Amino acid sequence: MSKKFELSEPWDSVPTLSFDDVDFVKSPIDLSYGLLLCNIHNSALSFSFTFEVSQLTFSKQTIANEVFDYVLFSTGSGEFEYVFDNDEMLAQFCEFYGLER
Repeated sequence: MSKKFELSEPWDSVPTLSFDDVDFVKSPIDLSYGLLLCNIHNSALSFSFTFEVSQLTFSKQTIANEVFDYVLFSTGSGEFEYVFDNDEMLAQFCEFYGLER
């Protein structure tokens, strides 16, 4: 079965794109910003940060002889990258935030 994000609105009708323990949220106040929420599996530890959608950087990465797309988030305290499992997830992410692939 192909992996893909689940689109939901869990917090007072705030659109959320979810997969496993990662949630991407649209800012209800300013759509040029997003929020990343990540829960660490089997742990009470989690982290979150806001990002400016226009500042996202997309690239490709080779992992075990397979090429994957990823997005790089830059924050004041560092960088985080999210590797998409497949092209469908990349397309869903771009559509969710109104970005062109």
